Amino acid sequence: MVKRAHIIIIGTCVSSIKHHPAKRQEVDCKDCQGTVAEHKTVSGIAREFADAPDQSCLNRFLTESPWEPDRLNDQRLEWLQHDPTTRYRQDGVIPIDNTFGPIMNHIQRHSRGYGGDLKFNRLITVSGQDMTVSAWTATLGPLVRTKFTVGNRTQGYFTKTVRLPKVNHPVRLLVLWSSADATEPRKVLVTTRIHWEAHRILKVYKRRWSGTETYHRDGKQHLGMGEGQLRDGMGQTRHMHLVMVVYTALMRQLKHDRALDRAHTRLMTIGESGRAIARETLGKTLAWVVEQAQQGMSLPDIQHRLALD
Repeated sequence: MVKRAHIIIIGTCVSSIKHHPAKRQEVDCKDCQGTVAEHKTVSGIAREFADAPDQSCLNRFLTESPWEPDRLNDQRLEWLQHDPTTRYRQDGVIPIDNTFGPIMNHIQRHSRGYGGDLKFNRLITVSGQDMTVSAWTATLGPLVRTKFTVGNRTQGYFTKTVRLPKVNHPVRLLVLWSSADATEPRKVLVTTRIHWEAHRILKVYKRRWSGTETYHRDGKQHLGMGEGQLRDGMGQTRHMHLVMVVYTALMRQLKHDRALDRAHTRLMTIGESGRAIARETLGKTLAWVVEQAQQGMSLPDIQHRLALD
């Protein structure tokens, strides 16, 4: 009987738990059923299985089973290196929303760059003096700003390399004003690429929508990122890693130059891919029902096997 829809190459991402064959199947099932489930909670995903045991089994898989989410994530990241559009680049940066010291140090320690927004109340060290970002930007009058034009608007910027408390490396700040003589800055960006000029920092920052923003949007809307509902910290971590595995697999599929075998047209979004998997699951389930009926299984037995009684 068809119990799940298969996501292409999903087995590649779960090779970190190859010593637990049963756990490999559970990851495959959990990820695929999580894609087609309307509600991505433990109980919602469990209801998508035919002949499924109690939902506590799935809960135990997420909270107690001996598989390592870090190894799973390492395999996922290694998989991304085989695609020129997702592999690491020497001059690339990671877009971040939270400029928290330990996160910034962690990225730098792994020889990766980052870029993102810096809050105006953040403490910085400029020329040996500690002050908030807002206090520092107040000293930057129109005469020190560089003008640049976007469309019909003339705006201003100022850039400088500074230090942040509890951050063990220098960073470059880019201050942006909506006009060359505006009183308050519109935004302050921060990056480890201290040699980059302002236009490159701004250009890279604008690209965050295709990565960080779409991941959070699709993860919440289609993949159950915020629906784990697990009280156990490890369970929450594992749930998030499995969401990332599914997202990675689906995005790799969407980058194919041809239509997927399960789709009549090329899938362009995570939502379309999820709906295609749901249709495939329904089609295979109907085929199984017909096959079992032809072999003499009664309607009550079929309903029981499909957890519909």
